[in-house]
Amino acid sequence: MALSAVLQRSIGEALSLLSRTLSVNTTTTGHTHSVVEVTGWQNVDVLEALAMYLVALRASVIDQAGEICSTLIGDERDFADALLRSVNEIIEQPTDSGESPGDWKSTWRNPWIAEGIWHCCMRVAMEKDDIHSQGAVIAVDLPHISPKDHGLDVTVLYIKEDGSLGMSFVETKAYKNNPNGAISDAVTMLKAIDAGMHDTRLRQMVTSFRSVIDDEYKQKLSLSLWKNERTLIPNPHYDSSCTTVQWTRRRPAFSALKAPVVIMPHCITDYDDFFDEVASEMLIKALEVAAHV
Repeated sequence: MALSAVLQRSIGEALSLLSRTLSVNTTTTGHTHSVVEVTGWQNVDVLEALAMYLVALRASVIDQAGEICSTLIGDERDFADALLRSVNEIIEQPTDSGESPGDWKSTWRNPWIAEGIWHCCMRVAMEKDDIHSQGAVIAVDLPHISPKDHGLDVTVLYIKEDGSLGMSFVETKAYKNNPNGAISDAVTMLKAIDAGMHDTRLRQMVTSFRSVIDDEYKQKLSLSLWKNERTLIPNPHYDSSCTTVQWTRRRPAFSALKAPVVIMPHCITDYDDFFDEVASEMLIKALEVAAHV
């Protein structure tokens, strides 16, 4: 089977399994924010499907409309080798990094995987509406190539119940033992969006969204859309054993933000093992794909 066909089938199967298996619980707190918990990521089948999706992100075969663009992939050995290199850039520590393995994972590998998980989460929201309670997701911006890239982590374009468009901004933080610190740091970035510090980047993003959405939505997509219709989503990833967090409690820091806030926490049992397992499974999936060349 051609490499493009293998990717098409594998990614489609992964997304189907994720949309069927992940669970969602939404809590409206009645004051500063709401909470949406998406669980099931540590299910063995889900973990394999997630790893396949992350490999697809490294292969750049998922576009902003969530479509699988495997027809752009060549079936030559060069592409398979490039895919393996791209995956290895994330999951294998360079010999000259100068960091301990633990530090490298916490500052490089884990942040990219965490961002990829929530990119996947927002893609699954195209099929599973309750994940993104603000409206139906129609586009998700592409993730960072490198964990050190600056800018917004995950940006979502969605349709509200009244047919108008909105944008959600996910700020992902993988802080094993400090979920409240993750929220504080996420708020700093979300305040910058409120203050207009990312307006130029966001105009470019809106322009790129325009090229992938249906014509009926293009007419509603203004270059300043996010200024009036946006949702802010802090997304902390943390170890379940570090502390008990009451995500529904009032958070005064959110009062300074100008848009609705939705916390999407990812509480992980055996945090280090989970990220190790995702990384190992990514390599397995990449090797499986490459073996078809």
